[in-house]
Amino acid sequence: MAEKRVQLNADEENRLFQESKHNDDTHDHDHDSGDESNDESGVVQRGIPNGEEPEAPNADFLDVFPDDTEDLELTHLRIDNLPELNLGRFKNLQTLSFRQNLIPKIRGLEGLTTLKELDLYDNRFSKIEGLENLTQLTSLDLSFNGVRHIKNVDHLVLLTDLYFVSNKITLIENLSTLVNITNLELGSNRIRVIENLDCLVNLEQLWLGKNKITKLQNLSNLKKLKILSIQSNRLTVIEGLEDLESLEEVYFSHNGIEKIGGLEHN
Repeated sequence: MAEKRVQLNADEENRLFQESKHNDDTHDHDHDSGDESNDESGVVQRGIPNGEEPEAPNADFLDVFPDDTEDLELTHLRIDNLPELNLGRFKNLQTLSFRQNLIPKIRGLEGLTTLKELDLYDNRFSKIEGLENLTQLTSLDLSFNGVRHIKNVDHLVLLTDLYFVSNKITLIENLSTLVNITNLELGSNRIRVIENLDCLVNLEQLWLGKNKITKLQNLSNLKKLKILSIQSNRLTVIEGLEDLESLEEVYFSHNGIEKIGGLEHN
């Protein structure tokens, strides 16, 4: 597979901030704007990036791959129907990427019980579903879709990396069983409160850039946290970091902070 994006870094978060600035300046400060929309079925309407869209492949285009294939990267192919791909025949599949496709619903993955990495970055679904049997997953990327609620992932207890960049999430929830997560990406959503992270005791990286967060709070249990990104939010004070004894990097750009302080114990 292609090199995996580890996190939305400082430059990427700043880019997202600049791209959205025009909308923020011309609408009410609390207005939730976005570049995608949902039709009545809840499917996100968004075109494939870079203009030209390839022709959709035939349902049997995967026949060229042997059944013992371990890695499949199916990027930018206009795939819009997972069940018809008959992915269940790949009994040894370890990594699967469907970046930049047109997938409206997460279905057809039930037989991939050996899968460890699933990448659904930039598609058209708005609900997390169809992952019930993927209990061996260690990495899951659902970024750049229309997801509104974090749910139906609590059984994926082996996850170490979880990505929700640029969705429509308002609440951090339903993560308490995912105690093995070391990297959590929630940048570019609609989150107002840092909460429900107490059980993520192995978390090392937390990315919350470009949300609506007004206060640094509820982080004390994250003793292993090394990187905290809180760029492009609504902070005015640096606080609540006293117990983060492992903290190495913090990103505060594009907030309302007037005084640097509260870092004496870090």
